[in-house]
Amino acid sequence: AQLGADVASANWHATALLVAKLAGDALFVDMGSTTTDIIAIKNGAVANDGYTDAGRLLTGELVYTGFTRTFLFGVASSAPVNGRLTPLMNEYFASIADAHRILGVLDEDDDRHPPADGKEKTVDGSIARLARMVGRDATDLTPPEWGEVARWFSEQQLRKVHDAASLVAGTLPRDVPIVGAGIGRW
Repeated sequence: AQLGADVASANWHATALLVAKLAGDALFVDMGSTTTDIIAIKNGAVANDGYTDAGRLLTGELVYTGFTRTFLFGVASSAPVNGRLTPLMNEYFASIADAHRILGVLDEDDDRHPPADGKEKTVDGSIARLARMVGRDATDLTPPEWGEVARWFSEQQLRKVHDAASLVAGTLPRDVPIVGAGIGRW
């Protein structure tokens, strides 16, 4: 049973090995639906500091944020609505997939999980879910205004990934390429 757990939590290593072979030196960033792996590649070798999930969380090599399944409260505890920073409801009313769908950057083939309310995966459905997170109805703001709220969440998520990448990249030369993989895109 332990071997299975070790293999399941180390799938990032196989992809990082391929990047190391092809890139030589790089910062490898792989965002999936649930997590983001950030790995330093030095001299054609994987140069990770952590190996287990716990170790990788501590080093910034594992960020528990993904492009579709992340709960919005895991990205930010408040959001600007009508010029006021509004606390979120700490409930699973929406996911980051809703924000990305509103912004038009989500490939629907990448969103394989049902939305929080079990309803339709449309921009209107996503706006309704996002509105609920701030105690509002979808009609309280215009679609472009909801787009700004969605952009806030997307930027907060990107900031989390950026901060972790800065930690990991600290051991690399400044001019190494960033190699991206997975479903995350901005």
